[in-house]
Order: sequence, then structure tokens, then C-alpha cells
Amino acid sequence: MITYFIFAGRTSHILQLSAKRDEEMYNSFVLPSCQVTQKAAEITGITFENGQLLFKGNVMPAVGIKKCLNDFISFLDKSHNNVIIGHNICNYDCMVLYTALEKCSLLDKFMTSISGFVDTLLLFKSSHPGLSSYSQPNLFQTLLGQTYDAHRADEDVDALYTLVNKTVVDNCHFEKTYLSKKFILEKYLSMKELQKICLSLKLLVDNKILSISMARIIAKSGLSLKHLKLAFTRNGAKGIRDIFTESSGSAAIHIGLGEHQLNAFLSILNMPTVSHKMFDQRSKEVGEVLESLAEESMVEWTEKEKTKECVHVIIDL
Repeated sequence: MITYFIFAGRTSHILQLSAKRDEEMYNSFVLPSCQVTQKAAEITGITFENGQLLFKGNVMPAVGIKKCLNDFISFLDKSHNNVIIGHNICNYDCMVLYTALEKCSLLDKFMTSISGFVDTLLLFKSSHPGLSSYSQPNLFQTLLGQTYDAHRADEDVDALYTLVNKTVVDNCHFEKTYLSKKFILEKYLSMKELQKICLSLKLLVDNKILSISMARIIAKSGLSLKHLKLAFTRNGAKGIRDIFTESSGSAAIHIGLGEHQLNAFLSILNMPTVSHKMFDQRSKEVGEVLESLAEESMVEWTEKEKTKECVHVIIDL
């Protein structure tokens, strides 16, 4: 049979991971590898003080990220043909989860424990078209007339479990919004490539030569600062102008650079390559650029094999 898991998580560094299969719940708090930001603390109520994780001032039992992920995989392995369900997991949760799994050398192990994914943002757009908002709290309010604590992964999981089971009655919506594990893996690998390009283009964003939207266009084309410097070395300013007005690959890059921008651009291209350490000093800005670059257009969904029966696991980070 197919097992459906409801999944949820909190923040880009996993601080809490929750999942639900039928009435069985997995929930774990994670010791952070870096300081919890003030914004994250305000949203989640989670802080890290004196080596302890606190939720709204109360000490919570917490484990290292590798143990958390190993335990989660063990939870998945209790069933077969697992389909992970989560809200907006295609663009957010899966990217965060896969990053953590790869850092812990657990990505391959995780991949053998799942069959695919269902993103409930797409699911509810299919089953309930025309709503003004598809945020999970709004769906809960609109479809069930209730509210819940949206800043805890376990509460998110319970809420999504209830939403899916009470309001989505036609299985065709699951089939239409099913995402294969191969598709999600390829999306993750593409995101990693965008990150590399973004690190090089960030110097131009920091110096206000490129806007974030301009950087997004360039990054999606596959061009990095290295390619721009090569064009400049070969043809000077004309090489840069040509790149931004002629086709690159299958699509043209149309970015209007004024003379002031172009001169500043050329001064940057004359500089030696900047080390990653210099970029890391301003990681907040890197995150903003990466978040913008991650807003990619939706692609066609891969249909699941109709002969399989699956288990749904709803999750949240």
C-alpha cells in the first residue's frame, strides 16, 4: 500500500522536524549549529541559550541534526512506498531537508525510504480553485473555520493532516500534484548550482550594479561572474553589452545597464576573484539573493505509477 506522511519543519536550519503517518507521530527538536536569529526566535518561540534549546522559555529535549534525520528515516522505514506530503515543500521544505541530509551523508539512505511527494499548496489549488489565499493557516480558517498555532512543526503537521483528510475527497488531485523523488532531487541539484552562481554575482548586487531581479535573470541563464569576466577579457565593454542583449542558450538576457552601472560593472570585473570568505561575511544578503533566485517557475508534474499503493507521510520542518 501507499503510505502518506505529513511533514513539517521550522526555519532554514532545521530546529524542529515533525511527521505523521495515520495516528503515529514523529517529532524532534534539533540543537542548532549556529545562533538562532532574532527573527526566527520571534516567529517560532525557539531560542538557544547556554547549550539548551528553549521553546517559549521552557527547555526542550533536543538532539543533533544527524540523529534527528536518522530517527526520521527509521520512522519512514516502518512502512513502504512512502509519499511525503507538505505545504509548499517543493520550493522550501524539501530544499532545506535535502541540504541537511546531504551534509549528514544521509541523502542516499533517505531516497531509498520514499517514493515521492505531494505538495499541498498545489493540491489545494487543484481541489479548491479560486481561493484568495492558499497559505496553510488561511486554508484551515477558510475550509474548516478554525485556527491553530502555525509556528510549531507538530501543530502544522496536525493541521495539515486534518485539512487533507477532511477536505480533499477525490484522489485524482493527489495524482495530478504528485512529484517523483527524481524530480525533487533534480530541483535540489539545480538549486545548488544557482547558489554557486549567486555567490559570484552577489558582489555585483552588493555594489548596486545589479538588482536582485537582474541577478536572478543572469543566474537562471547559467552565467556566473567567471563567464562575465571572460567576456570582458575577450571583448571589453562590448563583450558585456553583447551578453546582455544577445541570446544565451535558449533565451535572451535583456538587462538594461546605464553608463554609470556599466562603468561600475567594468571596475568590478577588473578586480581579482573574491574569496568565499568575503561573501560569507555578509551571509544575510546572500540568503536574500538565494531566496529570490529560488522563486522558479512551476514545471510539469511527473505522474505516479497508477499500479502502486502508497503510504502518505505529512511532514513539516
